[in-house]
Amino acid sequence: AVKNGVPQAAHVIAAMHFYGVGVPADPARALPYAHRAAEAGSPGAMLLLGFAYGNGRGVTQDHEAAKRWLQRAMDRNYGPAFAQWADLVLTEKTEAADRVALPAIERGVAHNDARAHVLRGVFHENGRAGPRDMDAAMKHFLAAAELGDAYAQYLVGHRLRHGQHIAQDIPRGRALLAEAAQAGSADASKAIEADAPEVYLALGIAYRDGDGVAQSLDQARIWLEKSVGAQQWEANAELARILIKDNSPSSKMRARELIELGIEKNQANAYHLRGTSYASGWWGLIDWKRAYGDTLRAAELGYAPAQKTVGVMLLDGFGTQKNEIEGSYWLRRAADTGDMEAKDMIRARGIPPWAAIPSVAQWSKQRYADEAKDFGVPPRDVPVTS
Repeated sequence: AVKNGVPQAAHVIAAMHFYGVGVPADPARALPYAHRAAEAGSPGAMLLLGFAYGNGRGVTQDHEAAKRWLQRAMDRNYGPAFAQWADLVLTEKTEAADRVALPAIERGVAHNDARAHVLRGVFHENGRAGPRDMDAAMKHFLAAAELGDAYAQYLVGHRLRHGQHIAQDIPRGRALLAEAAQAGSADASKAIEADAPEVYLALGIAYRDGDGVAQSLDQARIWLEKSVGAQQWEANAELARILIKDNSPSSKMRARELIELGIEKNQANAYHLRGTSYASGWWGLIDWKRAYGDTLRAAELGYAPAQKTVGVMLLDGFGTQKNEIEGSYWLRRAADTGDMEAKDMIRARGIPPWAAIPSVAQWSKQRYADEAKDFGVPPRDVPVTS
C-alpha cells in the first residue's frame, strides 16, 4: 500500500517502526515514512513528526520544527495536536507562554483530548492564565482519567482515596490507581504499596471480576498472591478460585493448600469453597454430607453466598434432612444482605415473610449469632439483620 502511494499506510508503517509494534522500535527508520505521509496530508503523521522533533526521537531535537509540524496538524483541526503544541510552548515557563498556550489547550479540550484536559486542570488548579478553581480542575482531571490518561488516573485516584478536593470514594480511587500502575505509573504503584496489605485483596478481586478495572486474571493473581503473602487470610480462597479454573496438577495442589490454610484461620469463604468443591467432585469424590457441613459453617460465619447455598440444601435435602423452616431462614438471611438471587428464590418458592415463619423468633435467638461474644452486643429478642 505504501508503494502504491496510500498516505495512511505510510503513517501506519511509520508508527509501527517508531513505537516498536510488530518490529523492534527504530524511530530513525520511521521518519522517512512519516514525512511521506505528512507531505501527503496525514495529520497523524504530522503529529508523530512533531513528537519526534520535540523529543529528539530518531532525529536531532528541534522545537521549532516540531511546532511547525504540529501547527500543520492543528490547521487540519486534529485534536491531539493542540495539547502537544501547547506542551512545547509551555517549556518556556513564563506567563506569556501560558497565555499563548491556553487557546490551544481549550481547542484540545473541545476535541475531548486527554492531555488537553490534564493541562487545563493544571491551569485551573494553579491559577495560571486565570483565577484558581479547584472544582473546575477536578472536572478536567476526571475527564482525562476516564479517557485513560495514566497521570490523571494516578492524581484522581490518590485524591478520591483521601477525599482531597473531591468526595472520598476509596474503592473507585484504588481502581484508578490500579489502572495507572498497570499503565506504568511509578507514583501509582508507590501509592498502592503505601496502603498495603489491605488494598491487595480489593485489587485482586477487582481485576478478577473486572470491577472498575479491565479484567485480568494475571493481575488478579499478582495482587492476591501479595495479599496471601501479607497474611490477609480471606485472600486464600479468592486466589484458590482462580487456580481451580486452571485445573493443572500444580494449580490444584496450590488451591487445596490455600483452602485448608483459610479454613485453619476460620475464613468463611474458604469453608464455602471447600463445600462447593465437595459438591462438585473437584475435591475428589462427590460428598454431599461434607459439602453441607462446610457450607453451614460458612453460613454461620455470616458469608451470604453460603447462606443462600445452605438454604437450598436444607429445602431440597442435599447432604442433610429437609427442613423448610431452617432452609427458609438461611435464604432470608442471604436476601437481607441484598443477594438478588436469594430474593428471587424466596419469591419462586413462596417463602413467607420473617414474622410468618413458625418459631423463627425463638429459634433465631439460639442459632442467629452469639451476641455475647460477637463484638460485645447484648442478647436481643429479635434477629439482628444489620
